[in-house]
Amino acid sequence: MLAEILTTKLKRPLPRPHLVMRPRLAQLLEQAGKRPLTLVCAPAGYGKTTLVVSWLPAQATDHLCWLSLDEGDNDPVRFWTYVIAALQTAVPTIGAQTLALLHSPQPPPLSLALTFLINDLAALPDPLFLVLDDYHFVSNQSIHQSMAHLLDHLPAPVHLVITGRADPPLPLSRLRVRGQLTEIREKDLRFTPAEISQFMEQVFGMSLTAVQSQALGAQTEGWAAGLQLAGLAAAGKANVAAALNAFSGAHRHLVDYLTEEVLSRQPASIQQFLLYTAVLDRFCAPLCEAILAGENWQPVGDDRLPVTNLQALLEYLERANLFLISLDDERRWYRYHHLFADLLRFRAAQTPGQDAPRQIHRRAAAWFAGQQLWDEAIHHALAAGEWQMAGQLIGQQANTAVAHGELASLQTWLSKLPPAHLKADLRLSLAQAWVDLFAGRLEAAAAWLQPVIEKSPAAPPADSAILGEALAMRATLAFARQEPEATIADSEQALALLPETQLPLRTLLSWHLAYIYRSIGQTRRCLELYHQAIEMSRRGGNFLINLSARRELADWLISRGVVRSPDNAPATAGRGSRQRLGTPDGCSRRAHSARRDFL
Repeated sequence: MLAEILTTKLKRPLPRPHLVMRPRLAQLLEQAGKRPLTLVCAPAGYGKTTLVVSWLPAQATDHLCWLSLDEGDNDPVRFWTYVIAALQTAVPTIGAQTLALLHSPQPPPLSLALTFLINDLAALPDPLFLVLDDYHFVSNQSIHQSMAHLLDHLPAPVHLVITGRADPPLPLSRLRVRGQLTEIREKDLRFTPAEISQFMEQVFGMSLTAVQSQALGAQTEGWAAGLQLAGLAAAGKANVAAALNAFSGAHRHLVDYLTEEVLSRQPASIQQFLLYTAVLDRFCAPLCEAILAGENWQPVGDDRLPVTNLQALLEYLERANLFLISLDDERRWYRYHHLFADLLRFRAAQTPGQDAPRQIHRRAAAWFAGQQLWDEAIHHALAAGEWQMAGQLIGQQANTAVAHGELASLQTWLSKLPPAHLKADLRLSLAQAWVDLFAGRLEAAAAWLQPVIEKSPAAPPADSAILGEALAMRATLAFARQEPEATIADSEQALALLPETQLPLRTLLSWHLAYIYRSIGQTRRCLELYHQAIEMSRRGGNFLINLSARRELADWLISRGVVRSPDNAPATAGRGSRQRLGTPDGCSRRAHSARRDFL
């Protein structure tokens, strides 16, 4: 992947203190573990994640896997890498073959890669629960199709739990008809008057009458986030009943209500902290310190704020029920409830003359880059409009993205840069050419390559790798167009320029050149390149080229009488080779098919 796995995405959120037990939902979920899929679907703030967190420990302890999704997970390779990472928290060896295929330079179709994962899951001796939290962030159709494939072949030991704000585009109707789906909807998650009374008592220490609980339920429509806002507003007031009566749970009033009744009642330093940190998807004390360094902000000097450092402040906010969610057992990383974050961001945007969000994004980008958390560094640099910083970060990670097949993420980043900035940077132009090439837009790829090749010779010698990469790509385009002379010329020049560490490109060029030299009868160079392609693909983990090159070479040697087909006689080697090269059946057809899949 472009960055290390963010382990906070794999941590099940900690159960909330003062959790309200809801037996009716427990009864609804009692049979869920016997069905392949449980779907918890409702708008923001209805307690979807809280319900799943409170239910699952009773169902599975050792084999409970959690993945919190976000907008960055719309790259199919990244999505399934994280799914497998979540599964490996329970079974460390699971999905190894699928990961290797996903991260090969030319990954096979997802359905093929997932076959190995499904087989691994089928071999599990014990039940396993996999939770995909906030699935509504996923919009990539390829991911939805691969998820549908997984559901169609989900082995019996595995139970999938999906939470989200909208129905995912999965075969829900088919599962519903087959009795393989448990559904928890908004109507199920609404708090009843009795549950409201228990919630207000346990969380805020307020004793409500039956009439008050019923009235609050009518105002909030049993919405958990609305109840929490109402409790925050009424807490500490002399007339609790009047404060609750004044509350409106309608979503359109929440911004004004949040400002007037919740934020305004917090110390000034807390208000500032909330607004400054709302732009962050996740944060920790050192990150908060970095983004607040230029804001002259101090957590001391207020009688109502009994903390002296940022870590203590985060723990204080969590205890105060200000919609702060701990992401790990050490309480190092936190995030705001999505709804609360949206409201804070809206409020911050309404503050006139404020350039703070842009500055905070810029500081966050620098901090994440310093931690080598590249995805988040790029996200914040783009959000800040820091095109130079963003371009430099994207350029640094472009080759890794291409080598690991994470082209959807690369395209998303590049699309957010101004076109002029993209064209002015050779590395970024080259990255866009790769995206177009893999998407089958050959003419567009060629258009991006031409200025890179024209400008590269004048660049410093250290940039010869860029010219080598551009020539390698142009050679690939020539091969796709069946132009052997152009393929040979650009490939040989590229191999002379590319560093030995550039295994993916050198492997691809050697494979293509071997095929062409084979077709024109240059035996010695053909053999040399086939062996290079086989060895480099083995070292680089490119199983597709390794298998295809072996089969092509075996087919060629058999056709020349150097070795015989197993159908006619035991395989023997002539002077040119003494190595059994693999089964040649159908090798040419499969090799051509593999090339078509790549291009």
